Amino acid sequence: MELHKLTFATLDQPVLSADDPEATVWAGGENKPDIIAKRVGDWCWFRIDRMATYRFPTESPDLIVTCVADPVAGRDLSTVVDGYYRSVVPLALQVYGLEAMHGTAIATAAGAVALCGFSHAGKTTLTYALSRRGHRVLADDGLVIDPGSRTTRVAVQPIPFALMIREYSAEHFGTQVREKVVVSEDDAPTVTAAPVPLAAVVRLDRRQGVSLDLEPLAAAEAFTVLLEHCYVFSLDDVGRKGRMMSAFLRFANSVPVYTLTYPDGLEHLDEAAEAIESLASKIAGQAVSTSP
Repeated sequence: MELHKLTFATLDQPVLSADDPEATVWAGGENKPDIIAKRVGDWCWFRIDRMATYRFPTESPDLIVTCVADPVAGRDLSTVVDGYYRSVVPLALQVYGLEAMHGTAIATAAGAVALCGFSHAGKTTLTYALSRRGHRVLADDGLVIDPGSRTTRVAVQPIPFALMIREYSAEHFGTQVREKVVVSEDDAPTVTAAPVPLAAVVRLDRRQGVSLDLEPLAAAEAFTVLLEHCYVFSLDDVGRKGRMMSAFLRFANSVPVYTLTYPDGLEHLDEAAEAIESLASKIAGQAVSTSP
C-alpha cells in the first residue's frame, strides 16, 4: 500500500446531490448531508460538506492511493489533509479491496487490538488512555482492515492520523482538544506502513450503572457486530459487495470479537484499559503456548 501526498487543484466537479439514488450519503448534524460519495466514469468523487471535494481513480490493483482535492474557499488546508487521511483514504482502500471500519486500534504484545462502537462509546478516549500506558496507536476514526486469505492473517493497515480528543477528555488528560494530521512539504511523496496482525476486536458498550464485563461473542454475532461498524464507498457494485461479505465472514471466524461493557465516567478508564491489556496478554500467552 502506498498513499501519495494529497494534491490540490480546481476540479470540474459533477453534481453531487443527496437526492441522487446513485450517491452514497452520510448524514451529518441536523439531518443534513455531511458527506456525499459517487462513482462517475473512471473516478470516485467524495465531498465533505464545507471542506472539500476529493477525486481518486476507481481502480488501483497495487493499492496505491492518489487523490486530488478542491478545497472550499477559505478552508484551512491542514483540515482538508486531515479529511483526506481520516475519511477519504479508508474508503479509497475499501474501493480497492481492503475493508473499512469506524474504530480505533492499538498495538499490543499480541498484535493489534481494534476498538469499535457507536458514537460516544469512548473509543478515542480509551485509546488515548491506552497510549499513555505505553501502547502505540495504530488508527483513529478510520480503521483499515486487510481481510487476509486462507494463508495470511487479518491485519490492521495503519494510515496517518491524529487522535481527535473531545473537550471533556482533553481536560481530563491535560492535552489539546483536537489535533489534525499535518503533512510537511518536506515529507516523502508517499506514505507506506506495514500491516499489523489483528489479535482481537473489542466492541465498547459504555453505560451508566453497570459493572465492567468483557464477554466473547460467537462467530455469528461477531459477524453482525463487525458489519454494524463497517463502511463502504458504495453498495451498488454487486461483485464488490459479495467480496466484502466474504471478507467479513472470514474476519469473524478468524479473529476473536468481544464486548466490553463498562461504566460511564472518566474515573473508570483505567479499569477498562486494564481489561483490554489483560485480554491482550491472555491472547499473547495462548499464541506462545500453541506455537511449535
